Amino acid sequence: MEFQVLGPVRIVRADGTVVSLGTLQRKLLAVLLSGPDTGVSTEALFDALWPGEPYTPGSSRLQVHVTRLRRVLDDPARLRFEHGAYRLATHDDEVDAVGFEALLDRARDEPDPARRATTIRRALSLWYGEAYDGVDAVGVLGEAWRLAERRESARELLYDAELRAGRHTEITGELTEAVARHPLRERLCGQLMTALHRCGRQADALAVFRRTRRRLVDELGLEPGPELRAVEQRILAGADLDAEQARRPVPRQLPHVVADFVGRDVELSELDTAAGAGPLVVVSGAGGVGKTALVVHWARLAADRFPDGQLHVDLRGYGPDEPLRANEALGTVLHQLGVPSHQLPPDTDGRAMRLRSECAGRALLVVLDNARTVEQVRPLLPGTPTCAVVVTSRDALTGLVVRDGARRLELGPLSGRDSSALVGRLLRTRADTDRATIDVLVEQCARLPLALRIVTELANSRPATRLADLVAELSDEHGRLDVLHVDGDAHSSVRAVFSWSYRGLPAPAARLFRLTGLHPGADTDTVALAALAGTDLHATRSAVDLLVSAYLLERSPEGRLRAHDLLRAYAAELVTTEETAAGRDAATRRLEAHYLDAAATAVAQVEPQEVMRRPVPPPADPPRPALDTPRAARAWLAAERATLVAVALGAGRPAVTVDLALVLARYLQNAHLDDSLALCQAALRAVTGGDRLAYAHITRVLAATYSRLGRVEESLASGQRAHTLYLDLGEPLFAALPLITISSTHTQLGQHRAALAAARTCVELVSGLDDVPTVLHAHIQARIGDVLAHLGRHDEARRHLTTALALATEVDNPYLQSIVHLMLGQTDHWSGDDHAARTHLERSRAMVVELGSRIGEAQLHVLATVYWRLGMRAEAFAWAWRCAAIAREAGFRLKAADPLLVLGELHRLNGAHADAVEHYEQALVIAENLGHRHQRALALAGLADTQAAMARQPAQS
Repeated sequence: MEFQVLGPVRIVRADGTVVSLGTLQRKLLAVLLSGPDTGVSTEALFDALWPGEPYTPGSSRLQVHVTRLRRVLDDPARLRFEHGAYRLATHDDEVDAVGFEALLDRARDEPDPARRATTIRRALSLWYGEAYDGVDAVGVLGEAWRLAERRESARELLYDAELRAGRHTEITGELTEAVARHPLRERLCGQLMTALHRCGRQADALAVFRRTRRRLVDELGLEPGPELRAVEQRILAGADLDAEQARRPVPRQLPHVVADFVGRDVELSELDTAAGAGPLVVVSGAGGVGKTALVVHWARLAADRFPDGQLHVDLRGYGPDEPLRANEALGTVLHQLGVPSHQLPPDTDGRAMRLRSECAGRALLVVLDNARTVEQVRPLLPGTPTCAVVVTSRDALTGLVVRDGARRLELGPLSGRDSSALVGRLLRTRADTDRATIDVLVEQCARLPLALRIVTELANSRPATRLADLVAELSDEHGRLDVLHVDGDAHSSVRAVFSWSYRGLPAPAARLFRLTGLHPGADTDTVALAALAGTDLHATRSAVDLLVSAYLLERSPEGRLRAHDLLRAYAAELVTTEETAAGRDAATRRLEAHYLDAAATAVAQVEPQEVMRRPVPPPADPPRPALDTPRAARAWLAAERATLVAVALGAGRPAVTVDLALVLARYLQNAHLDDSLALCQAALRAVTGGDRLAYAHITRVLAATYSRLGRVEESLASGQRAHTLYLDLGEPLFAALPLITISSTHTQLGQHRAALAAARTCVELVSGLDDVPTVLHAHIQARIGDVLAHLGRHDEARRHLTTALALATEVDNPYLQSIVHLMLGQTDHWSGDDHAARTHLERSRAMVVELGSRIGEAQLHVLATVYWRLGMRAEAFAWAWRCAAIAREAGFRLKAADPLLVLGELHRLNGAHADAVEHYEQALVIAENLGHRHQRALALAGLADTQAAMARQPAQS
């Protein structure tokens, strides 16, 4: 069976009959044949067959046409579904497009021009129309255009071979027709000029140049390129083009193409564009990322554009051998171009000039692989726009960009999808390649092609070892580089590849890189690295720039710095072997001091009024981050939160864990409850030396965290424990704080009298004390007002809440102000004044959004009910959905049931009873899991009301 796409798409059976295909079957077949070898996703296939229609997973429409296509195949099992995609299995000799490209590849490697021309004509004979004719799917159109471009390039390669074979007379007519079809293809025009000149028709040859120039100027506003102008000049000078062509060898020096090359479609396109726009391209990236494989793969595809040959030089910039000097490299290149040894100038400048002379007027591709410095590369530049140079390096080679106009393509790791596809291809012989295991394996290898190839070869060499066991072996970050080691090949071990980049660094940059192995976060900033290294900001920035340039660190658009997991593991190895224990300890202490100082500064900006006295750490050595505004402080805390938690959990000094837990308490409780819980539990374990006050502080924070997580029994127990500890320690002011949490928790449980009793005990504790913080008075007044509102004593509640708002405003505490506005809004709503309620609630919403308080938004669910009562139904549903989403995403389990109850009520009032039942039942499950009897009662009441409303509906006829 043959699959033909170099014309209208069709299937041809072994007996020569053409299979009848419907329009959608033909389109489906075209997409499958034009897609990646790893398969085409169901969504992409659906979009190709029914563009613009929404894709519904599980839709049978696509399956129907897949089944029909399977029926016409000689083996239905050819069309397989695996990993969420369909793949049509074909052999290379069954697809005419594959055969066409294979013949072109063979022709390029054929040294004899006559035989090369014969092979190209065989390839062109496979075409019977336009590629994928009649199929307009987006992905197919791109592949059709690529094949059409290769067809035209093949014709140019054909005429070049025929000219080299001396058959200029035979192809003049054919070339004339080709130029008439494509009058703006300068290479074709130059070939026609050459053929006419060899036939003794110089005037006709020059007339072709004049016509071509006129069209280029008139239609494109461009002058002819240097290659075409060079042909004209040689004809005007009466040069013997036959002799000139004959004496020049055509080097084919590209190394072999890596097997199972996958993905990089965007990078290949960018490389194609960059090489077409300028003669010099730098492909830079980290070791093992696949720079050489990409460039060689592209060079093979683009070889038709360089008929005078392709040169490849390994400059050995990074590896076990000494880097190749420019003088040696020039000698190698000139030998490849046919310059005898005795004609080579001895000095570098002389050889560079000879290279430029040899390249003049020639269309060559020069691949300078594995460059270390600009000085290695610059003498090897041909100096003519007819030649393209592609350089690969682990350094950014900024000098080539700035001075020589190079275009840079930075190569990163493979995408997750392409990484999985590569692993899937390389593990074809194994049966235990489930998607989840492969995804973990991919991330363990940081999506580096080198690491992926090593680990898949290891898996294939151990057929008795389950893939899951290999994943477990790689889970140990400290031993991961040992697994990714290849015995006897210094070029193929991940550790060795990294070491070549590291060993070339100046001492300060090398020290900073290995010290990053002590940093516990996934990313960081320059200020933190300065603290880690104990260097000033200027010196640190210089070292960071070197590390980024060497691709040992990556800088995000926001300025954050990170390295992938394998580089972090390598840095951790280095810091253990090349730094003393004392040096490591000193660096860790500097980093901890920096984060504690910066966190205290940031939280003081975000929460300037705090009743519980936070630890005030001694100022860390400069530099310090700029945290002089609440916005800057919130941004820093958001960026560093995971690192701050990691520092606290991994600190070797208990005081660091305790201090960070107390500093970050209020911030983490606003949106990161799981972090708050982990930090509190670690801090309780870290409290040493009988520091009962610190233990009481942490227990109080833990009570508030448990409350917001919905673990109410644990919250009440921890709150009572903290309250008792404070009283035993003679700290009545602090003893009031857990009572506020206890009162709030009782309110959530609907135990309003217990909540009021706890709040009044707060008043009694602080009534006889001097210097009670105003913010504490505000909290107590707010708590009493909220409880009274829940008890229906609205006028009393407003008096307390108005006092609380005035006090919160006096101390400029926007977070507390937002809470009081919420409570006032609830009070107005419950007393029937929804217009006043809306004013307070929307003011609260504006404040919590500005503060970035997720829990503040989640608990404003009552605003949805107010909107409904005011006739704003769309706004009501939108806000209720938002509150529910925030509560779910941020883990506010205590608040999770409330917006669901509101949604149930809104759906019930809107007559959508099935939706109402769904939301009431979700709220009921949450309330029962958390033991919230009050919320459980509300959910059951809502279900009862909804069932009653459904019963009152007239029966459907």
